[in-house]
Amino acid sequence: MVLIVSSTDAVTLKIDPAVVLATREYVDSRVTNSIVLHENSRRHPDATLKEKGFVILSSAADSHSETHAATPKAVKAAYDFANVANNNANGRVPSGRKVNGKALSEDIHLKASDVDAYNKIETDARVNDAKAQAKAANDNADGRVPAGRNVNGKALNADIALNAADVGAYNKGETDIRVNEAKALANARLEKNQNGADIPDPKRFVENLGLADTVNQARNAYPKTGGLVSGNVDATGFISGSGVYESGGQRVYSPNNKPKPDEIGAYPKTGGVVDGDVSARIVSGHALLAKLGNSPDHLHIELVNGEGHLLHKQAGQWVADVKIPNRFGYLSMQNSALKSPDGWWLCGDTGMIIQWGSGRFNDAQTVSFPTAFPNHVGSITISSHPQDTVSAEIAQAFPLSLNHFIIGGAIFVDGNISPGQGLRCSWMAIGY
Repeated sequence: MVLIVSSTDAVTLKIDPAVVLATREYVDSRVTNSIVLHENSRRHPDATLKEKGFVILSSAADSHSETHAATPKAVKAAYDFANVANNNANGRVPSGRKVNGKALSEDIHLKASDVDAYNKIETDARVNDAKAQAKAANDNADGRVPAGRNVNGKALNADIALNAADVGAYNKGETDIRVNEAKALANARLEKNQNGADIPDPKRFVENLGLADTVNQARNAYPKTGGLVSGNVDATGFISGSGVYESGGQRVYSPNNKPKPDEIGAYPKTGGVVDGDVSARIVSGHALLAKLGNSPDHLHIELVNGEGHLLHKQAGQWVADVKIPNRFGYLSMQNSALKSPDGWWLCGDTGMIIQWGSGRFNDAQTVSFPTAFPNHVGSITISSHPQDTVSAEIAQAFPLSLNHFIIGGAIFVDGNISPGQGLRCSWMAIGY
């Protein structure tokens, strides 16, 4: 190997076994080979916070590792989180913000004085003071007249003076004129104290009042003294001193000359009152005397000189129903009835009444009795028609008054109950 130097001053002879000289070609090939071996080798140092080296890539955005390197994906995720946090921070109040001088570093509590306001006690005191002043002002205003008030159309904005014309009256001069005119008219009238004696033409005055006919009739009237007409009276016929006028079979009665019962076809009356139609008859000298006893349920009939036959008409014929062998006894009334589909039967002895009827009825329907019970409705029975077998029927009846009763009806079909309509029923009621 030959070394070429530019100057011998740069050459130092040194004998050292550790020093080895190599050619450029040898060094270049060895360096190149070493680099290739280094590149293909996995034996490289790991990177640290101070030294370079190999690192492991990671896309985790929440890793705490100091030996892993972040990938673009992890960087993108971190950026997104930062962007969200930034937007969230933009919608919040800065921590350094204050409310009425108090920092928001913790919860704050404001008082009335913090907002330049009165507390409740101070407010109540001021309100009560305002009320007192308002009451004083109102009391003062109550004793005053409103400023807009007018007197006869004149405003009270200044002192006013009213005259007679303002109040719709005559002044003194006008009043005196009218008083004098009234006096003049009064002087031309009749004086009250004269009581008509100063009437210039009394006859004309009576005619003007429409009393001329009355005066003429009074001239031709009977002279009257006291309660009776006295003196001579011109009349057709004869008037006796007892007040009886007779002419052509006619007679005039007065309190002093009363008619007899047979003269006017009346019953003789001795006490009591004859009320309603009365008919009496004497047959073969047997007199009949009828009178009401003390009991309201009986009619006492007393027969004089008779065998006690009591006759009544039935179908236009006289029939003897009851024979009382003694001259005195009790008579029972005859039974009576209305024989029809809706009818009744009355017991003449006891007064008991039985009524009946039938038809089609609805639930809660009010029905009238054929005749009213005089005193009491004892009971009502009702039954439905036995041929109505399509459904089970329930019927009830209850009296509402002496004239009416109410029906309750229901129909039972397939386990369901509904109000009855058009139920065929017969009923019977008992009372007195």
